[in-house]
Amino acid sequence: MRADRRRLAGAACASALAPTLARTASGPGPPVSGDARGTRARFAEIDALLDAFVRAQDAPGAALAVAQRGRLIHARGFGRADRASGEPVRRDSLFRIASVSKPFTATAVLQLVDRGTLALDARVWDLLALAQPADPRWKRVTVAQLLNHTGGWDRDRSFDPMFASARIAQALAVPLPVDAAQTIRYMLGQPLDFDPGARFAYSNFGYCLLGRVVERVSGQAYEQQVRRAILAPTGIRRMRLGRTSASERAPGEVAYHVRGHRRIVAVAGDVGAKVGAPYGLWSMEAHDANGGWLASAPDLLRFVCALDGPSPAGLLGERSLARMFEPSVRTGRGDPEGARGQSYGCGWRLRRPGAGTLAEAWHTGHFHGTSALLVRRHDATHWAVLFNGRNGVDGRSLAQSIHRPLDDAIGRLGEVRGIDLFPELG
Repeated sequence: MRADRRRLAGAACASALAPTLARTASGPGPPVSGDARGTRARFAEIDALLDAFVRAQDAPGAALAVAQRGRLIHARGFGRADRASGEPVRRDSLFRIASVSKPFTATAVLQLVDRGTLALDARVWDLLALAQPADPRWKRVTVAQLLNHTGGWDRDRSFDPMFASARIAQALAVPLPVDAAQTIRYMLGQPLDFDPGARFAYSNFGYCLLGRVVERVSGQAYEQQVRRAILAPTGIRRMRLGRTSASERAPGEVAYHVRGHRRIVAVAGDVGAKVGAPYGLWSMEAHDANGGWLASAPDLLRFVCALDGPSPAGLLGERSLARMFEPSVRTGRGDPEGARGQSYGCGWRLRRPGAGTLAEAWHTGHFHGTSALLVRRHDATHWAVLFNGRNGVDGRSLAQSIHRPLDDAIGRLGEVRGIDLFPELG
């Protein structure tokens, strides 16, 4: 039923965009930055679709990249990186990727498993030498359960502590902003929502814990370990953890826009100041391992191309690659992105329509002012799209709305030869 509704929603999206597609094909579009090889005709359908979608949904801007068999074959920016200044989105603009950070954290964990310094059945409470928990079930939570969101925390049943800074600061009598260690300390005093391993419930907090596992086992700060073991081997140079405050916007980073220009009292960044929601409603710094990275669309494809088979970059061994993309748990009821035939592996959502080949692995990411999507297709044609707004005029997530129509268009590309934009992006 839910899968049928999603197919209908995708068809409705494409139908609603049809008039705009016709206008886009014959008229000027928003400011763009494309490749320099004169290949736009080959990608005209994809570009027209995304151009029309940005217009129809009143999205500020977007960046799209497509890779095929390890080569970057298309990268383009659409619309505005900053509506106030008129700055256009570049093909290598940096965006907050929110939960698209999770595949990076899962990779960092599985690398430690490959090295023999971490076991997936290791208990997190022991690894981190945590204080005595209020709920004894805490002591049973394993690394594997955190990877596939079966650790015992259900934000729909209780709350998401990664967005509860004011509540945690008040309970612990500490000043804002609240960091990851303080969040864990607070959660040790809270009950789990279900027995560890019993079912799937998407948990940002579980990936916050995995970041601390990476630090404890590697002996490095989380960001340093990811840079050393994942980004450097794949040639990714500009990715970094984001900052909360607008004044700390990274070079090349877009500005984030929220419909209605909502302003709040900041609980992070410029604490106490009235700011736009993306710049103080939550702490980017505390979200590091579950949602804190900035990346460009080509950055994301350098990473995902390195996961096609035993990696030349040496990211993961064969067993860990298989484990990453092996369905561990059905996402099931209660998951807003779940549908029939979908499951979760280690840091990736998975779609396997029936017995046989995995059709797709993907992850979305959403914050106020951010909507991101990274897709790893079965045919080695992978893609990423990033928006500097979260929802369209229809109220739906931009990434979720464009997922099926854009994937269908990319699937019609066929084999593209003689193009690789990775070298010219540096």
